[in-house]
Amino acid sequence: MINPIHIYYGPVRCQVDAPDPSAIPTLQRILLFDLEEGTLFQDGNFPTGLLPYVREQLSRVDLPFEVMGEPAAPALDSTQVPADLLDDITLRDVQLMLICKALYHRRGLIDSPCGSGKTEMAAAVCKQLRKQALVLVPGR
Repeated sequence: MINPIHIYYGPVRCQVDAPDPSAIPTLQRILLFDLEEGTLFQDGNFPTGLLPYVREQLSRVDLPFEVMGEPAAPALDSTQVPADLLDDITLRDVQLMLICKALYHRRGLIDSPCGSGKTEMAAAVCKQLRKQALVLVPGR
């Protein structure tokens, strides 16, 4: 039986400890994105945002693993984000849902049409997390 791979959660990169060296080539294959460019698995770690994908792929090839130190995901409950979170702005239901998903997954990408409230959603996520952010947008 293969010893499980230990994946240590980090806010930016996950560190991998594979007690069985034969597991490393599998990890490299899973995280290979371009044969000429190389791999996302470098120096024994990979970007934290790929953890759901790594989990799925390791399960698919029946390679045992454990994720250590991963913070518990908050409950996905849109009632925890009040619609009036931002002063003078009432968030729409779809915006609240997307904000909750970003908070639940601890990351997100807002890809939405002009006028859909991307800046407001980002501001709401920052306010809910009690974090500051600098938002840059292209000008004319």
